[in-house]
Amino acid sequence: MLSSRQKEIWDFLEIKSRALGDLYLAAVKMISDRGYTNHAKVRLVYHACREIFNRLPEVISGDSFEKAVQYKNEADKLATAWNKEEELF
Repeated sequence: MLSSRQKEIWDFLEIKSRALGDLYLAAVKMISDRGYTNHAKVRLVYHACREIFNRLPEVISGDSFEKAVQYKNEADKLATAWNKEEELF
């Protein structure tokens, strides 16, 4: 059973893209499913989330984007910025 917030997100995604709604619902259900190891859950839910994050801007705006976000590169930039901030203190 979905919480009211999860249902709200799922309803939104279903309206915008049935495929993204399906991915979201599968990820939410998998988290509480004891039939999978945590190792498998983390990886499969991560892939579902990445697909949703990558496609959501296009689904909402209707504009096509040429490439997906490179999360590792963005995380590396963030880590570098944080390290620079820590050096100031």
